[in-house]
Amino acid sequence: MKKLLKNSVLLLIASAVFMGCKNNPEEPEHIPGEWTDNAVFETSLSGPYEGSTLTVVGKKIIYDFPTPWELAVSDVPEAGYYSNTNYPITNDTYKGFKATIKSDTNTTYPGFIFYGSIDSSGNWSYYEIIINPYHELKIKQKLHGTRTTLQKWTEYSKINDLSEVNEVIVYTDDNGNIGINVNGKTIARIEEPVLQPGFFGITASLNYDDWRYNKPIKTTYEFTEFQLNQ
Repeated sequence: MKKLLKNSVLLLIASAVFMGCKNNPEEPEHIPGEWTDNAVFETSLSGPYEGSTLTVVGKKIIYDFPTPWELAVSDVPEAGYYSNTNYPITNDTYKGFKATIKSDTNTTYPGFIFYGSIDSSGNWSYYEIIINPYHELKIKQKLHGTRTTLQKWTEYSKINDLSEVNEVIVYTDDNGNIGINVNGKTIARIEEPVLQPGFFGITASLNYDDWRYNKPIKTTYEFTEFQLNQ
């Protein structure tokens, strides 16, 4: 009986050690570059749709659309689609940023723009990343007003539900390539980018079903650090 008890105790200890190792969090990736927590943000932004608002509180931007049914029918996305509006939130030039994003619902298509600029003819250039409700990420490029898809919707296990917090880090590495890190893991890259570091901002969206079922939309983007252009 004593021998059996001793073996059971050893088994429990081994099990506890194994479980402890399994539950250890992943080591965070090293993010290169020099970073600052100082940036000058726009303080006044208009909502993208009638009845919606964009509120800037420090380095936090809150997109609120409580009653999508207020939207004019001509502005409603087609069935099965979504529309989005992009906002630069700083005029300063940066190589990357760290931010979190969270929506009250899991049906929106939020995202960010970065490496942004506007030429003398008023044409915009920037990179855009969008996250959808299916744990997928898309990367687009706008070059002097012309859009190109660099990466189609791709599913990543690192992307949480949109109703949970997702940490997004966009950074430029030592080779000049752009990394897109979500929740501690670099999941996508833009190799040999054709755009130069510039302003960054947010993407506010409206999904057709949000309008159809009058689902309130509230998405919070909160920035913490910014990669210096050096």
